Amino acid sequence: MKRSILTVLLVALVASLAFAGVASATSQSTINAILADAASGTLDGDWSKADVQAALAFLESDPLSKQYSDTEAVLEAYLAGLGGGGGGQPGVASGGNLAFTGADILVALSAGIGLIGGGLFLRRRS
Repeated sequence: MKRSILTVLLVALVASLAFAGVASATSQSTINAILADAASGTLDGDWSKADVQAALAFLESDPLSKQYSDTEAVLEAYLAGLGGGGGGQPGVASGGNLAFTGADILVALSAGIGLIGGGLFLRRRS
């Protein structure tokens, strides 16, 4: 009985880790290259909108970079120049367009797996 519960929990853990890899589509090396390119004050490379948004999301989660560099403004200006907001000012983020990170799916999947695992555990226990 304990072995089957452990098996279910192990399968749930492996499944959630597999989906976590799918959620991050942009590699860390691409994000680092974009940030290095933006450190000069402009983006000279030909980066996709999704890659720049992923770099911006990474930058927003890093308090040191956010505090001591203007890279965030460079990335937002690049996104505004791609036509992501309908003619806003360069360097000003246009509201309403959030990057899809897959975190919502991951949270829902983890909650579902936890509920199913908890239900199996309680059912076997009683």
